[in-house]
Amino acid sequence: KLEIYSENILEQLNEVREKVYNLENNMEDVDAINKQLAEFESYIIMKNPRLSQSEVKDISTSVIANAVINNIDPNLIMFVIDAESDFYPNAVSKAGAEGLMQLMPFNSVLYNINPFDIKQNIMAGTRHLKCALDRFNGSIPLALAAYNAGAGRVIKAGNRIPQNSETPYYVRKIMNNY
Repeated sequence: KLEIYSENILEQLNEVREKVYNLENNMEDVDAINKQLAEFESYIIMKNPRLSQSEVKDISTSVIANAVINNIDPNLIMFVIDAESDFYPNAVSKAGAEGLMQLMPFNSVLYNINPFDIKQNIMAGTRHLKCALDRFNGSIPLALAAYNAGAGRVIKAGNRIPQNSETPYYVRKIMNNY
């Protein structure tokens, strides 16, 4: 009976050690996320000082949350937002793209979102970017080209960056920052 009792205590002790280890690792993750949030918030404020503190927080937390959900580097999402809208949630392009990640109206309908809602726009834009990454086997330059010009144009260009007036510059701009 004493041996069985000792084994149970050892098992419980090992379980406690594992829980403490996992807790310590989770605290490191929390610290890393908080550090990244602070860095993103500083960057966003530098790029668009007119945003309210709550808008800055919504952007930074939405970027990180959607990056985790979609398994995308949050820095890539940040640089897409920077290139698309300079962090202006109500931006509208000459072509009609709307919001932070400059979604075309048909994409807003597809994702059933309000393109001017920060959280919804980042959620849909990140999903759209993830689809492009998946479609082009994780190639960031091709995914960015598809995000900018449309996947059909990338395919039509032979799975290369379309050589129109905007897309090569757009891809280069993000890749240089990334």
